[in-house]
Amino acid sequence: MIKKSLTKFPFTNKFEALKQMYKSKDFNIELFDEMSTSMITLLGECTMRDMTEIEGISIEKWKDRVWNLIENAGLLPEYRGEDDYILEEIVDTWYDEED
Repeated sequence: MIKKSLTKFPFTNKFEALKQMYKSKDFNIELFDEMSTSMITLLGECTMRDMTEIEGISIEKWKDRVWNLIENAGLLPEYRGEDDYILEEIVDTWYDEED
C-alpha cells in the first residue's frame, strides 16, 4: 500500500530518505551519491524551467539542503585555494622542432 504522502510529496520524501541514509552513518556511499545526483539534476531542471518552489518550499532552500548533505557526507573534493596550485612554466617548443 502506497502512503498518501509518497504521492503528495515525492521530492520531500526523496530528501528525507537521503537524510535518513546520511544520519545512519553506515551507509552505501555509491547509493547516496546516485540519489543526491538525481536530486541535484532535478533541481537544475526545475531551475531551468523557471520554477521557484517545489512542494511549497523555495528551490534555493532545497538546493542548500541537498548540498549540505552532500558536503557533510564528504563527497566533495578538498577545497584548493589559489595558493595551493603549483605553477609550472609552459615552454612552447613548436617552432624549435626540426622536420
